[in-house]
Amino acid sequence: MKDFLKITSVLLIISAVVSFIVVAIAGVTCINVIMARSTAEGAAVLENNGVTQGMTTYLYISTAVLFVTSLCKLLGGIFGVKSEKDPGLLNRVLILSLLGLAGSVFYEVLSYLSSATMSPLSLVMGVAVPIAVIYAALMVKKSFGKR
Repeated sequence: MKDFLKITSVLLIISAVVSFIVVAIAGVTCINVIMARSTAEGAAVLENNGVTQGMTTYLYISTAVLFVTSLCKLLGGIFGVKSEKDPGLLNRVLILSLLGLAGSVFYEVLSYLSSATMSPLSLVMGVAVPIAVIYAALMVKKSFGKR
């Protein structure tokens, strides 16, 4: 089960790195929207293309949520890999993975509200991987309790 925790923790780190890339792209988009809204012409172009103030608010909030979620996933993955040597890190893995899972679900809801679409890859990387890490950490913790 330790190997499963190590593999899922590496997947969690990969998921976090991909999420940080998405955060960077979304951050640039946020900056462009803010700059466009600062002029009357830019605001008119955004409105003509169907970009409402509410949609941009969802974008700002979801970018911040995804950043915090990515940080939790990255730290949870690192602690998951290191927990083989120090079983005391398993509690941190569980807490950070749960926070990452909650943030990912919240991000998916915000993403759906702003664009009415949901990416299957985002669901797998954001929801399934943290669940697998949580399961593996619980099983490893249980095996340490039996000794």
